[in-house]
Amino acid sequence: MGVELFNRQAEVIVAPIDGGAGIDVTGLRVVFRAEKTSSSEPNTATVQIYNLSEYSRNHIKAKDQAVIVKAGYVDLIEQVCSGVIKRVEHRREGVDVVTELELKDGGRDLLEPEFKRSYAKATSR
Repeated sequence: MGVELFNRQAEVIVAPIDGGAGIDVTGLRVVFRAEKTSSSEPNTATVQIYNLSEYSRNHIKAKDQAVIVKAGYVDLIEQVCSGVIKRVEHRREGVDVVTELELKDGGRDLLEPEFKRSYAKATSR
């Protein structure tokens, strides 16, 4: 007939950039949109996760956490996008609680480069 609409699976991994403990969201409804640009602008993605537990919502309150989104089918799941959280919103839609994440590819590194110093032309080595 066409594309299989059953056995689809999505996984979202959220963890602090500093390497602390993260969470792995599997088995919940996940809606995402990833945009890849051909310009020098960073890629972006929006991820909506439905009905996270209160513990998980509290864990995802801070921005600047790393996120990996994987999607596919039960036997074949691949990474779709990854980025750093720039905005987090938890809202109620009817009986559902929706957690929306706005991601930027390389987000923190683009805004806060590691090297921030310059030296005058006459500076000795």
